[in-house]
Amino acid sequence: MDTKDRLNADQAIQHLWEKLNQWWDALILRVPNILIALVIIVFSVFIAKFFSRLLRQILRKHLANQSMRRLIVKLIYSIILSRAFSLPWMS
Repeated sequence: MDTKDRLNADQAIQHLWEKLNQWWDALILRVPNILIALVIIVFSVFIAKFFSRLLRQILRKHLANQSMRRLIVKLIYSIILSRAFSLPWMS
Protein backbone atom coordinates (compact mmCIF):
# COMPACT_ATOMS: atom_id res chain seq x y z
CA MET A 1 0.00 0.00 0.00
CA ASP A 2 1.59 3.22 -1.07
CA THR A 3 1.18 6.67 0.46
CA LYS A 4 -1.52 7.77 -1.98
CA ASP A 5 -3.71 4.73 -1.25
CA ARG A 6 -3.19 5.20 2.47
CA LEU A 7 -4.22 8.85 2.17
CA ASN A 8 -7.40 7.90 0.30
CA ALA A 9 -8.28 5.30 2.92
CA ASP A 10 -7.70 7.83 5.70
CA GLN A 11 -9.86 10.37 3.88
CA ALA A 12 -12.61 7.78 3.41
CA ILE A 13 -12.56 6.88 7.10
CA GLN A 14 -12.57 10.57 8.05
CA HIS A 15 -15.53 11.18 5.71
CA LEU A 16 -17.36 8.19 7.20
CA TRP A 17 -16.88 9.54 10.74
CA GLU A 18 -18.09 12.99 9.67
CA LYS A 19 -21.23 11.47 8.15
CA LEU A 20 -21.89 9.36 11.25
CA ASN A 21 -21.50 12.44 13.45
CA GLN A 22 -23.94 14.36 11.25
CA TRP A 23 -26.47 11.52 11.49
CA TRP A 24 -26.02 11.36 15.27
CA ASP A 25 -26.56 15.12 15.57
CA ALA A 26 -29.70 14.88 13.43
CA LEU A 27 -31.01 12.05 15.62
CA ILE A 28 -30.33 14.01 18.81
CA LEU A 29 -32.22 16.98 17.40
CA ARG A 30 -35.23 14.74 16.71
CA VAL A 31 -35.37 13.08 20.14
CA PRO A 32 -37.77 15.65 21.65
CA ASN A 33 -40.17 15.23 18.73
CA ILE A 34 -40.00 11.45 19.00
CA LEU A 35 -40.70 11.60 22.74
CA ILE A 36 -43.65 13.91 22.22
CA ALA A 37 -45.03 11.57 19.56
CA LEU A 38 -44.70 8.60 21.92
CA VAL A 39 -46.46 10.47 24.72
CA ILE A 40 -49.30 11.39 22.37
CA ILE A 41 -49.67 7.79 21.21
CA VAL A 42 -49.60 6.33 24.74
CA PHE A 43 -52.09 8.93 25.95
CA SER A 44 -54.34 8.19 22.98
CA VAL A 45 -54.31 4.46 23.71
CA PHE A 46 -55.58 5.20 27.22
CA ILE A 47 -58.22 7.57 25.83
CA ALA A 48 -59.31 4.95 23.29
CA LYS A 49 -59.62 2.30 26.00
CA PHE A 50 -61.59 4.67 28.23
CA PHE A 51 -64.05 5.57 25.49
CA SER A 52 -64.36 1.92 24.47
CA ARG A 53 -65.35 0.91 27.99
CA LEU A 54 -67.75 3.83 28.28
CA LEU A 55 -69.34 3.09 24.91
CA ARG A 56 -69.58 -0.62 25.75
CA GLN A 57 -71.52 0.21 28.92
CA ILE A 58 -73.84 2.59 27.10
CA LEU A 59 -74.48 0.16 24.26
CA ARG A 60 -75.10 -2.70 26.68
CA LYS A 61 -78.19 -0.82 27.89
CA HIS A 62 -79.45 0.23 24.45
CA LEU A 63 -78.37 -2.47 22.00
CA ALA A 64 -79.27 -6.12 22.48
CA ASN A 65 -77.11 -7.55 19.70
CA GLN A 66 -73.70 -8.35 21.21
CA SER A 67 -71.97 -8.68 17.84
CA MET A 68 -73.12 -5.23 16.82
CA ARG A 69 -71.93 -3.78 20.14
CA ARG A 70 -68.50 -5.30 19.67
CA LEU A 71 -68.30 -4.05 16.11
CA ILE A 72 -69.20 -0.48 17.09
CA VAL A 73 -66.80 -0.45 20.05
CA LYS A 74 -63.90 -1.81 17.99
CA LEU A 75 -64.65 0.63 15.19
CA ILE A 76 -64.57 3.61 17.55
CA TYR A 77 -61.39 2.28 19.19
CA SER A 78 -59.76 1.90 15.78
CA ILE A 79 -60.78 5.40 14.69
CA ILE A 80 -59.32 6.95 17.84
CA LEU A 81 -56.06 5.02 17.48
CA SER A 82 -55.69 5.75 13.78
CA ARG A 83 -56.18 9.43 14.51
CA ALA A 84 -53.66 9.19 17.33
CA PHE A 85 -51.04 7.59 15.12
CA SER A 86 -51.47 10.20 12.42
CA LEU A 87 -51.56 13.19 14.79
CA PRO A 88 -47.84 13.42 15.72
CA TRP A 89 -46.79 13.45 12.07
CA MET A 90 -49.27 16.08 10.85
CA SER A 91 -46.91 19.02 11.25
